[in-house]
Amino acid sequence: MLVGNAAYVPPQPGYEWLETQVLTGTQATVSFSNLNSNYGSTYQHLQIRATGRTTRGGFLSDVLKLEFNTDTTSGNYKYHQLFGNGSTLTSANNPYFSFATAADGSTNLFGAIILDILDPFETTKNKTVRSLAGHTSGSDQTIEVGSMAWFSTAAVTSIQLKSWTGNSWVSGTRFSLYGMRS
Repeated sequence: MLVGNAAYVPPQPGYEWLETQVLTGTQATVSFSNLNSNYGSTYQHLQIRATGRTTRGGFLSDVLKLEFNTDTTSGNYKYHQLFGNGSTLTSANNPYFSFATAADGSTNLFGAIILDILDPFETTKNKTVRSLAGHTSGSDQTIEVGSMAWFSTAAVTSIQLKSWTGNSWVSGTRFSLYGMRS
């Protein structure tokens, strides 16, 4: 259809909520499973929206380690981040995403992150994740833009979300999974 002199492109669908896990106690790992069988034929991309806090002591913030299909081989993952705190900009290639507030941070503050998992069910290409995250805790106020590659062409069947430092997520931490239709 033409509108004026331009072809009309209908609005693209947004992400649809699929499932949520809200913790009622401490938990080391949050997982989403059966992803390819439950969502592979319907959704092109997945998204995780999370607010989190961990039991990490001695620090104001903590970090998220993302694993697909229980693959713990560190060489299969590559990360890049760009951090800003209002006065300093830093880049890094740490094996995690910074986003969670730690136990020693400000009381009842949770960090937030959005992870876009692009083409998780495609079996002809490696997987790419992009992130936007932030947390505040006293003087530690950071925003991060990041990316991750998982060097595997396997369809994503499960996602594990852990604290890279080995700490547990606390009660009130929330991970929600969304999908964008094919």
